[in-house]
Amino acid sequence: MGSDITQTGFLVGLKEEAKIVRRFFPGCPVFISGGVRAEAERGASVLAQSGIKRLVSFGLAAGLRSDCPVGTIVVPDVIVTAAGPVNCSPELRNYLGGGRPGVVAGGLLHSDVVVASAAEKAALAEASGCLALDMESGFVALQAKKSGIACAALRVVCDPYDRSLPEAAQFALSPDGGINVPAMLMSLLKNPMQIGGMIGLGVESAKARRALISFLSQLPR
Repeated sequence: MGSDITQTGFLVGLKEEAKIVRRFFPGCPVFISGGVRAEAERGASVLAQSGIKRLVSFGLAAGLRSDCPVGTIVVPDVIVTAAGPVNCSPELRNYLGGGRPGVVAGGLLHSDVVVASAAEKAALAEASGCLALDMESGFVALQAKKSGIACAALRVVCDPYDRSLPEAAQFALSPDGGINVPAMLMSLLKNPMQIGGMIGLGVESAKARRALISFLSQLPR
C-alpha cells in the first residue's frame, strides 16, 4: 500500500491503543471511542466521512477460546455483528499481518457491552463460533459496508476465555479513552477483594500490548 496507507482510518477504544497506531501507522487518522458504544459508532462514521479508503478496528480483545491465550494476535476473516457477518478485505488483512505464523483468523465478534464473566464468554463462543470479541469492530464493519470501503481488524487478546473481569474494570475507562481513577478506586474501596483481579488484568493488558508492539515491529513496511 505504500504511502497510500495514510488513507486508512483506525478506530480504537483506548489512548494507549491510539499511541501504538500513531507509532506504526504515522499519518493515519485515529478515533478513540473510550469504550463507549455511541462514540464507537460515531467514530466509525467520522472516519469514513473523512475520505479514507479503508477502516480498521485496532486494539485489545477478549478471548473466547482456550487456544487464544493472552497475547494472541487476531486478524479475522470476518467480523460478526448483530446485523450479520461482514467479510474483511484480504488485501488489508495481508497488510496487517494476516496469515503470518502465530496469527489466528476466523470470526471476531462485536459486543455493545462489556462481557465480564467467563460464563458469558463461553455462551457467546458457543453461539457465534467466534474466537474473540471487542466493542468497536462491528461499527467498523457496518460503516465500511455502508460506505463501500475496505475493512479489517487487528486485535490482541488481553483477557482469556476463562477469566472473569472484576467489577472495577467496568468503571476503569474514562470517555476519552484513559483511566477513570476515581471511579475505579471507589469500586475497589467498596470491594477490596477485587484488587488481586485488577492487578492480574493490568499484568495481562501489559503483556498483550507488548505482544502487539512486537508483532508490528516485525511487519514489513
